[in-house]
Amino acid sequence: MGGTVSTLSNARSNSYCPKDGACGSSNEVLKSNLVEQSGGKQQQQKALAEARVAFDLFLAGLEAASHDGPCLGTRQTASAPFVYSTYGELACYSSGLVIVPLYDTLGREACSHILQETQLSVAFCRSDKQAATVSELGSAEQAIRLIVAEPSEAEQPAGAAVISYVDAIAKGRELLQQRREQKENSGDGQQQEDADANRRPQPSDLAVICYTSGTTGQPKGVMLTNDNLVKGVHLVTDTIKEDTFKHPVELNSSDRYFSYLPMAHILERMCQLFAFAHGLSMGFFRRDRAGLMDDLRECQPTFMAAVPKVLSRIRERALTAVSGSRLKSAILDTARCPRKSRRLSQLRVDKDTLWDRLVFPPRPGRPGRPRPLCSRWRGAISADTLNFVKAALGCPVVQGFGQTETCGLGLCQRPGDPASNHTGRPMLGIEVRLADAPDADCPNAEADGRGELCIRGPTCFAGYFKQPERSAETLDSDGWVHTGDIAQLLPGGSYRIVDRVKHLFKLAQGEYIAPEKIELVYCLNPAIDQRSCLLGVVVPTLDAAKAWLAKNPADTAAAAGDSPPELLAAACGSAGFKAHLLGELQQLGKQKGLQSFE
Repeated sequence: MGGTVSTLSNARSNSYCPKDGACGSSNEVLKSNLVEQSGGKQQQQKALAEARVAFDLFLAGLEAASHDGPCLGTRQTASAPFVYSTYGELACYSSGLVIVPLYDTLGREACSHILQETQLSVAFCRSDKQAATVSELGSAEQAIRLIVAEPSEAEQPAGAAVISYVDAIAKGRELLQQRREQKENSGDGQQQEDADANRRPQPSDLAVICYTSGTTGQPKGVMLTNDNLVKGVHLVTDTIKEDTFKHPVELNSSDRYFSYLPMAHILERMCQLFAFAHGLSMGFFRRDRAGLMDDLRECQPTFMAAVPKVLSRIRERALTAVSGSRLKSAILDTARCPRKSRRLSQLRVDKDTLWDRLVFPPRPGRPGRPRPLCSRWRGAISADTLNFVKAALGCPVVQGFGQTETCGLGLCQRPGDPASNHTGRPMLGIEVRLADAPDADCPNAEADGRGELCIRGPTCFAGYFKQPERSAETLDSDGWVHTGDIAQLLPGGSYRIVDRVKHLFKLAQGEYIAPEKIELVYCLNPAIDQRSCLLGVVVPTLDAAKAWLAKNPADTAAAAGDSPPELLAAACGSAGFKAHLLGELQQLGKQKGLQSFE
């Protein structure tokens, strides 16, 4: 590799007021900057078709946005508007360096492993605290240069090469100017152009190494090339334009994307590249979870990605809002079930019906409905939730499946598909097959139409960084990526994801259980929160129960008898015994270096 660049957490670039510093509302900025030049769309399509590396995708967006269209937008406070930098002010992926995203939840040990395995040379961090962590976790011989977005001189790590993001930009411009002057004065302009061409990235060059946290051992670095990323954008563009259900989607520079998912994850990275390639403006949330909906309302996106939990939250809040009124509940049930669901089954995706005006009207302070597409990837979602969101938002909502090893791509519903019980067909240019998985009760996948989902195509990864053995476990000699997910082939060529192979388990009677299926059913109850947390079910030994009861006579008196089940029941019913065990487990976790979130 020519070098590696790390991005830690959600480090963002500075934003600028477009067009002579005019900072109106985000919608005013958008309208004032989106006048397409004649032929701009054709130039963008040509540039996208000819794209070979990730930076070419940005150049295609540059054509679509007529150079001065809004690109990246941020807001500093809840009362401030989004301020956008323009496409003409930015550069991306042009240096050919390999990007290695880092995120805090990997833990210190995993981050240290990544830093040392990749031998990172430059790290972009949000704060000096993060910069100090990177400096501490790198190897002794690594001289990592740290670029900090929000520096504070009081907290800068001692002995480290730290520079602020603003100073780094200024230094870069200075060096570029020096190179231009040297080129003009040397008289060997052609030689310099040839040297620059040799430094440009090639399609086969690595673009990013995305580390995925494994259930055992150190995280694995998924190697994705420039060609993987570019082909992925091409596949998404072609797939959502399919007219299967009369709702093809074609985005342009008048559309806006809202970014709130972690940028270290492949779904967000691919969505941003797709947005760049089509000249979309892109608004970022402020990293304040409590203010997410407020940022969404101000941004007014027309395209966004959504994970199942976010869509479930939309449904939960709507049902909770009408739970105190029988009339409102009845109107909502009538609108979303027989009326709008019937229109969805007729391939009619709209937001201007009588039911929209009665139940889902746009109001000041309410987020606008995404015009073309709202998508989710991986993770299961119930059909009830998906149908509700389609009715409420009045836009195509497509399900998809992918993983980091395939650039997040694989299966995808086509826009307007009324079905909510499957994850779609293979994307254009992607091959899919089912492999036998005896451990998951799928011994004959080809005959039964049920087995481990395998994906092959131009977006499949090149292997795990410096881990050939683990690469061979996932990527076979024929180029198939074994996803580890059980899928079922449905009539018509669509697939339904059942569950992870490792999640399925067999009862004593021989029945196989898919936990996600059960969770989806019970989470339909609006009183059930989907908040994610770790839960440990502890079964104490009989000796531990006896020892506790011997020291605590009051608990012994509560026992119904002296048989092992009765003694265990008495101990487990004791608040003191539970607190005792919890304290011991917490102390053991700290001793063994578990992170607080673990």
